[in-house]
Amino acid sequence: MTPVPESRFWLYSLILSGVYFKMGVLLPFVIGSFCLINSTFYLIVISLGAAAQVKTEAYNKKTDAKPANYGYMTYTLYEPLMLGSFNAIGAYIAEYFNLEGPARFLVTWAVCHSVVMPMVVLGGFYKFTKLSEWFSYFGKQVLLYGFVINVLCQGIEYLVVKEFQNERKLV
Repeated sequence: MTPVPESRFWLYSLILSGVYFKMGVLLPFVIGSFCLINSTFYLIVISLGAAAQVKTEAYNKKTDAKPANYGYMTYTLYEPLMLGSFNAIGAYIAEYFNLEGPARFLVTWAVCHSVVMPMVVLGGFYKFTKLSEWFSYFGKQVLLYGFVINVLCQGIEYLVVKEFQNERKLV
């Protein structure tokens, strides 16, 4: 799979912001793309990747030292767009079905997995050689997205909405 050039990042950001604004889910997109959430996400992914690199037999070869088939620069540019998009799409679906609170974030969590897992497997993003390595990766991803979506995104969105409500009461 050929990566998208980094120069298109800002164009995609603008297009997605406009689309999500029209859909009425710009706030979840911005929160999902927020640096606190993504910095936490990066740190966890890096630590999982380092742990996988030590435990996986495929990395014993000197020529095959990286567990991922994508560049870190590309990942750091597009992951916030993806996580923000997952949060916005989950909010849109939840709004359509009148889901609120934790149920909304469970929908977002499901959206993450329904996109990321097939993309990782079919896109050849990792060089795992054993089925146990894939299961370990999927388990870690379930926990990672569960923490990021259900704890960080939900908590920040709750605080932002609460602050907006307080501001409206004052005016």
